[in-house]
Amino acid sequence: MSLDLLSTGYNGRLTRRATDFFGNPIGNPDAEFVYASDTRQSIGLSWQLRGPSPWNRLQRIGADNDGRRTAEQVAAEELRLSVERSYFDAL
Repeated sequence: MSLDLLSTGYNGRLTRRATDFFGNPIGNPDAEFVYASDTRQSIGLSWQLRGPSPWNRLQRIGADNDGRRTAEQVAAEELRLSVERSYFDAL
């Protein structure tokens, strides 16, 4: 997981060349530092999941729970039938 918030840059350079009226390079008599800065504001958030998706896991848990409910209903019906048979055997 990564989170990026702000980025700021700053640089300075000495310009020693200039151009004449015809575009030819010449020595710059006013050699001085030219400063520039930039700022970028951004917010970024990224993540990577590996393996089965959480949605797949949730579906699998639901299927397991459905199987347990079905098994519980079958056991309850078997118990009801057993009690009913025992009742009629006692009569």
